[in-house]
Amino acid sequence: MPNDPTEEWRPAPGFEGRYSASTWGRVRRDSTGRVLKPGTDRYGYLYVNMAWNGNKRHQKTRRVATMIAESFLGPRAPGMDVNHIDGDQANNRPGNLEWLTRRENALHAYRLGLHKLHRNLGVKHGMAKLTEAEVREIRAAEGSNREIARRYAISDDTVGAIKHKRLWKHLA
Repeated sequence: MPNDPTEEWRPAPGFEGRYSASTWGRVRRDSTGRVLKPGTDRYGYLYVNMAWNGNKRHQKTRRVATMIAESFLGPRAPGMDVNHIDGDQANNRPGNLEWLTRRENALHAYRLGLHKLHRNLGVKHGMAKLTEAEVREIRAAEGSNREIARRYAISDDTVGAIKHKRLWKHLA
């Protein structure tokens, strides 16, 4: 990898002269040529800590994908986020990145089956107490929420949320 002619480096916008981003999805300190070792945030995205003047007070944490996208795709337009086309958050090569709106990005994640909220819906959710058939029965049931809740051993607030489609929204 070191000194590979296929890896292109460009200045990282906002950090010109200090840091550069590469076509391999890496970030380096320009003064030393050292490639930074990324960490992983709680959402699974790679990030790097960048300091200048040898002072940790002047430190900035940035997502690697954002730095690569800004360096190779151009500046971020208002309301746009970086999307990983293949869904792999560790693949920060410019060809795998694109700018999308937050909505478009969420739809892309849903289509790839990456969105956690959509993977564990209904009975697949680890804390589900009801089946889909029971939810349909609750929606069609007559009587007070308290009476219905007792029949299914759930709270009357849960019954209301099911009837108003705040819970189990994915069911017709």
